[in-house]
Amino acid sequence: MLSPEELAQKKQEMEMKRELKREKRRKRSLFALIVGILALLLMIGTAIITYRMGTRQVQPGGADPGRTNILVLGADKGEYDPGRTDTIILVSVDPKEKEVGILSVPRDTRVMIPGRGYNRINTAYAFGGPELARRTLEMWLGIDIDYYVVVDFAGFEHVVDTLGGVEIDVEKRMRYQDRAQGLYIDLRPGRQVLDGRQALHYIRYRADGLGDVSLVDPAQELYGGRIQRQQRFLQALARELLKPAVIAKIPALVEDFRSAVQTDMPAPAMVKLGMALRDMDMEKVKTRVVPGVGGEIGSASYWLADQDKLKRVVQDLFQSGTVVTVQVLNGNGQSGVARQVAESLQGQGYDVVTVGNAARFDYQQTEVHFRLDREQAARQIADLLRSQALIKASPEDLETDVVVILGKDLRL
Repeated sequence: MLSPEELAQKKQEMEMKRELKREKRRKRSLFALIVGILALLLMIGTAIITYRMGTRQVQPGGADPGRTNILVLGADKGEYDPGRTDTIILVSVDPKEKEVGILSVPRDTRVMIPGRGYNRINTAYAFGGPELARRTLEMWLGIDIDYYVVVDFAGFEHVVDTLGGVEIDVEKRMRYQDRAQGLYIDLRPGRQVLDGRQALHYIRYRADGLGDVSLVDPAQELYGGRIQRQQRFLQALARELLKPAVIAKIPALVEDFRSAVQTDMPAPAMVKLGMALRDMDMEKVKTRVVPGVGGEIGSASYWLADQDKLKRVVQDLFQSGTVVTVQVLNGNGQSGVARQVAESLQGQGYDVVTVGNAARFDYQQTEVHFRLDREQAARQIADLLRSQALIKASPEDLETDVVVILGKDLRL
């Protein structure tokens, strides 16, 4: 018979073993997201190069492609296990407007899986492969998904090295050590070109207390954690891939990832999308995370989506149209003004997603921040508020198309 102290020690040891096992599984799949998007971009890029070189095996003829939604899955596969998708993103491409929307779906998101009931979204792939994962997301989000891309994670470092590295601004000092995994992360802050090993460390780092995703600012709907870092890396990676110098590297890059990608996207579709997006502006790439909070149901932990906010995100990323999303923040300290302005903008047809307080209340002038592709709407909003302060922002800096910060000059 074990004493209470011995039982407690045994329990602690078992929990440590379980946590180590979970951590190993997570680390094996952290960079599948990046490889997935890389695979997608390289497939399109290869199709463009093939066409430019005069190869007639694939022709881009026929009608221009409409909006195309692609599911990218990073699968954690075992030798006898179909695996679970610890990385799930949806990419929506609008060739006419040359816009791309990227939605990251946390792997623990609670959804209804057809024929299986409620469960974490990452189990859909284990139950029924990419088709069940696609059908689950189609039902949950109310959209059609045209193609899927399933990615294994071999060769990530070599792909980045072949590319010549990826330039990114590392936001903080990142130090982490796991002797059991042979993992030693030591990245310094600042803009720099990361090689393959450093890039892998950047997207694996999670020792900031935020895990994969956390709601860090409910008022402004800001999320932090590894998913946000992965999205920043995706944008930097896409910028590298769209540089003219990459053309000569396409054949080598294709060889690096060819064995790691499975897709039902036919070559003609790749060519059409590639040709339609050959002059794409990176300012028109939007990245979002499924809005929600972490929580528990029974004894299980989930990412619980905010369905109302999710509908607006889906509309913004996956549906063509002119609806402009707006965030209104009180920057002058006057009670109720943000709500009044929000109601006025809603009456004008704008989708006011968030109403809250700015970081401070000493704004003298009302500011209208906007994404590049929403300048016209921002000017209209500025005219309504009699503001002269129009400020262009990078897509990753804004959660909505337009952010209004009310100053002391506001006159209602």
